[in-house]
Parts: sequence; C-alpha cells; structure tokens
Amino acid sequence: MSGGVNDLVLTVADGVNAAELAAEIEATFAAGLSDIGVTVMTAADDLTYTLVYEDIDNDQAFFNMLAFVIFAGAVAAAFNLTTRLVEHARREFGIAMALGVPRRRIALRPLLVGAQIALLGVVFGLGMGWLIAEAMQGVLEQFLPFAEWRTTMKVGLFAQAAAAGFAVPFLAAAIPAWRAVRVDPVDALRTGHLAARGQGLSSFVKRVRMPGNTFTKMPFRNFVRAPRRTILTILGIGAAVAVLVMILGAIDSFLITVDRGEEAATAGERDRIIVDLDQVYPVAGGPVQAVVNAATVGEARPGLRVGGVLVNGETDIDAIIEFIDFESGLFRPTLSAGSAPGDDVGVVIAEKAANDLRVGVGDTIRLRHPMRQGLLAYSLVETDFRVSGIHEHPFRFFVYMAAEDAGVMGLAGLANSVDVVAVEGADVGDVQEELFEASSVVSVQRADSAARLIRDLLDTFIGVFQLFEGVVLILAVLIAFNSAGLGVEERRREYATMFAYGVPRRRAVRMIMIESTLIGTLATVTGVAGGMAMLVWFLRSLGSSSMPEIGLDILLSPVSVAIAVTVGVVAVGLA
Repeated sequence: MSGGVNDLVLTVADGVNAAELAAEIEATFAAGLSDIGVTVMTAADDLTYTLVYEDIDNDQAFFNMLAFVIFAGAVAAAFNLTTRLVEHARREFGIAMALGVPRRRIALRPLLVGAQIALLGVVFGLGMGWLIAEAMQGVLEQFLPFAEWRTTMKVGLFAQAAAAGFAVPFLAAAIPAWRAVRVDPVDALRTGHLAARGQGLSSFVKRVRMPGNTFTKMPFRNFVRAPRRTILTILGIGAAVAVLVMILGAIDSFLITVDRGEEAATAGERDRIIVDLDQVYPVAGGPVQAVVNAATVGEARPGLRVGGVLVNGETDIDAIIEFIDFESGLFRPTLSAGSAPGDDVGVVIAEKAANDLRVGVGDTIRLRHPMRQGLLAYSLVETDFRVSGIHEHPFRFFVYMAAEDAGVMGLAGLANSVDVVAVEGADVGDVQEELFEASSVVSVQRADSAARLIRDLLDTFIGVFQLFEGVVLILAVLIAFNSAGLGVEERRREYATMFAYGVPRRRAVRMIMIESTLIGTLATVTGVAGGMAMLVWFLRSLGSSSMPEIGLDILLSPVSVAIAVTVGVVAVGLA
C-alpha cells in the first residue's frame, strides 16, 4: 500500500477553536469527498489520554474516600481512648477539686496527655504515610511504566495531614477533660459501678430477664453500661472493617467480571484463536484460504469485524461489529435476552450497552458504520437496526450481526479475520509461528486475550488494594486491643473483688472475651454494611467513568466475608 494513508495528524494554529476546526474538516469531507468516511478526534478522545490524565480525578476521589473513612475510624478510636483515660482518672480529679485545686490546672494534665498522644501519632503517621507512599510508588511504576515518575515530597499535603492528625486527638482529649472538671467533687469520687447507675441502657437492661447466672449476664450488662464508649469502639473498628470489605469486594467484583468476560469470549470453543488480516479479502481464495489451509490449523471459519458507533439520542458508544454464523461455527455468544437475528437485519448488543443506551429487545437503535464504496474506499453511514438480542459479555463494545447480513455494509463474501482451532498437538504458539511470514496476517491471538490482558493488569493493581488491606487490618487489631485493654483496666477493682471471692480467672477472661466478641460482632455488621455501600458507590459512580466500557458485577465473595468476620469478630475477641 505504498503511498497510501489512512491517518492525518493536525496541530491547531494559535487562536483557532479546536471544535470549530473539527466541524469544518467533517463538513469539507462531506461536501467534496462523500465516499470517504472520516472521524475527527482530539487528544482528549484518545483512550490513553483518558486513562493517564482524566482518570486522575476518579482515582483521587477513591483514595479520598479511603482516607476519610480510615481517618474517621481513627478519630473515633482516639476520642474513645482519651475519654476513657480521663474517666479513669475521675477519682483523682474529684480529690483535687475537693482540696481546692483550680479546675483549669486539673484539666491541664489530660490536655498534656492528649497533646503527647496527638504529637506522637502525627510523627508515627507521617512515617507510615511515607512508607506507604514508597510502597505505592513501586506498584504504580509497575502498573504504569511511564518514561519518568516524578515523586517529589508533597510537603504541603503532609503538613495538612499532620495538622488534622494533631488537632482532632487533642480536641478529643479537651472535651472529656472539660466535662470532668465541671462536675461536683462528690460525683467524681463515686466508684465505677455507682458511676454508671442510671446511665446509658443499664436501667433498661436491668428490667430484661436474661437466662443464666450472674457471670453469664455480666458481659451483656457491661456491654450496655456505657453505650457512648461502646459505640465509639464499634465505629472505630467498623470503619476499618468497612474499608477492608470495600477493598475485598472491589477485588472480587473485578475478578468475577474478568471471569465472565473470559467465559463469554470463548463460548463454544475455549481454544479458539483469532487471526486478523490487514484488510478485507474474498472468502473463496487468497489470504483467507491460506490461513484455512495452514498445516497447524484444524477447524477454521472466516469472519468479518468492523468498527462502528452505537447511537441513541445524545448517547453514543464505540463498537466492534462482528458478523458470525449464529447457527454453527466456532463461536456463538450467550444471550441473556431476545434471540439471534432472524429474517430481518438485527443486532445483538451487550447488557452494559443496552443499559447505557436505554434500549431493550425489539427497540430500534442507530448504528454508524462503514459502507464499502470501492476496493479501499469507505464512507460512514448511519442505519437503524432492531435490537434482536442482548448478550452476556461484560465489555459493552461487542456487537454481533448475522454473517449473511454483511451485505448491508457492502461486505458480502469478504472476510478480514479467521477463527481457527489448532490441530491436535499444536497450540496458539505453533499457529503464530507458521503464520508469522504471511504478509496479510497482522495478529494471531487467543479469543480470550483481552480478558487475559485485563486480568494481568488487574493482578498488578490488586497490589495497591492489598497494601491497604494490611494497613486497615493492623488498625482494626490495634483499636480492638486498645479498647479491650482499657476496658479491663477500668474494671480491675471488680475483677479483684471476684478473685477475692474465689472466682476462677478463666471465668473472668471468658466474660471479657464475650463482651469483646459482642463489640466485634456489631462492628463487623456495621463495617460490612458500610463497606458494601462504599463498594456500590465506587463501582457505579467511579467505575462508570473510569471504566465505562466494562459492565462490572458487584460481588462480595464468601471468602471475603470470612476475612471480615475474622478481623472484626475473632481478632477483637482475642484482643
């Protein structure tokens, strides 16, 4: 094809509107070269440009959501910690107030403790943030191997995080400290079991008859004695579980979608190989028959694939139109609704395309497609077709038509691809090796190569999710251990009294574990519900803009649920 072109790159002169120039080019072709199809694209229309630049905002929204939820859980944990520290020193505050110590001086100590916790938390958090960023850089460099990654230290961003990380825990210490010094000294001196009298749900639960002895009832009564502290603990652990569930659910959803795409691409023959040719050729001879007669090729079926655009109103979707034999052959798409095209010319579109275009079986849809005008000349025309069926492939750009309908595009009796199955004892590598020398063959690949490519890319991106899995897992265990430790510490007088009366230590441990398991169970339920809500939002809002071509299934596998339960219930109970 010496001297021929099918692509033209233009730069826009200063002061010229790109959209107006594109419209002028299309009008010029329509007026003087109506038999030549032309599509005008800007840089923003290029898929690579979209993935690299426009997808940044979607990624940022995703990470902002993770950061906010993790931060909210940490805030709840910090508030719970400082509140319980202040309440643990309540008797000391009461004695100091009774002795006439100024209340502002009494409040100074918990404020200093809160400042120490906040400051050390900031130092530790900045260090962890830097380590996570370093680990993230390695994953991103593998996922997107740009010519150069510029990873300068974002001092301003880290300073904002440090300011928020210090202010919130300090405020969490200031509020209970201010409340503690405003009560009467006699109230501050009341012991633990009296301090809870009439508070929270204790008075309500006391009227509920529960089976079992005192030791059986005690964990449940302790659970509701101070509902504020219990709720804060549940929220802290639940936030970590929610992030974990969303990450696990995203991985499950991506994997099940890829599996469905792989299954849909190989329906009828899992070893199907697609041989693409450089242009259309007659089916009866030439390059098509050369592929069919290749020594490594067993069964073969000539095919035809062309590009097009599905249009309905203001919405349009790029499409790959494949003409196939619905009655026989190596491949037949699995239909979820409708049927294969019959006597009338129809199209079979993907479920995702049907949803995005808001059409169903029996509706009319417009297809912008090439119309052959000569040996190498094609115009672009728009034709209305009936939607005869909807197929299950998750990639929305696949459109199927009956092989006998290729004449509507002036392509009857022509092929630009061949579906083949290797002979016994050969594989795709052998077919590639034999057809490598054929000048008309441009690619030889498995039918499920697109799904395999996405799976390979997904395996790399899963590394990002796994990084966050480790972080939230550690956070959940730390919150649980801290809460359990404080709970035991503030009830040490009660346990000491029980030990003095001969209560076995294993019984006391069992009561503590039951109470922690109750908290962990509620935290897990809260986290799973919140995580599923985040997952649905992420896949439906961000997924639709980041990956509009893929119809993602929303799934949380039993294994992921088991992991969430292990973190939220088992780990908290053992803490």
